[in-house]
Amino acid sequence: MQVAIDDWHKFCKSFESFFQDIDGVVETMEKNITFRSPNNRVSTHLSVFNNGEFSKIQQVVFTGSEKKIQLLGENIDYTYRVPLELQTSD
Repeated sequence: MQVAIDDWHKFCKSFESFFQDIDGVVETMEKNITFRSPNNRVSTHLSVFNNGEFSKIQQVVFTGSEKKIQLLGENIDYTYRVPLELQTSD
């Protein structure tokens, strides 16, 4: 599923949905959204800002089956993969 970053509400819902079965916490703020893993697991986080900050992100592709998010924009093609250790919660 590909979502435009300028539709912030839709993007946040997609971000939250993507991480709903992942061990960690999603924090939604007015200007950014962040996924953070628990301190006792693999240390990882991903933050996206509503202005596209992260090299001006324009599109985001959520691939739930592979547990990855691809951030696309001008001069950027970044893929975040959820660590296997976080894909099942205890």
